[in-house]
Amino acid sequence: MSDYLNKYSHILICGDDGVEGIREREQLLKRSVSSGLYGYLQQLAIDEEYSVDFNKYEIIDGKKETLLDFIYLIISDEELAEDYNVYELEGLARSIVKRGGKRGKG
Repeated sequence: MSDYLNKYSHILICGDDGVEGIREREQLLKRSVSSGLYGYLQQLAIDEEYSVDFNKYEIIDGKKETLLDFIYLIISDEELAEDYNVYELEGLARSIVKRGGKRGKG
């Protein structure tokens, strides 16, 4: 599964699928976060059996954006954060960092 996600992350884009996200179109892992389904991502981040590359990025507004950037986008926006469990998102972010995850924007 890790290999599949790593190889095809650039085409695993969720659009008009009936699930609202922060943006109209979102990469699969970002849509998982924006729709509040990030327990699975937590498992991918903490289980050594998986080797998902959390540093894959998209260019958003001319800048690199990784999954970690996306999570911090939610956490740092008071209006967005109201709709999420920030404590769980912060835990996910820490787990991703422990697995080598970085922010694209610096």
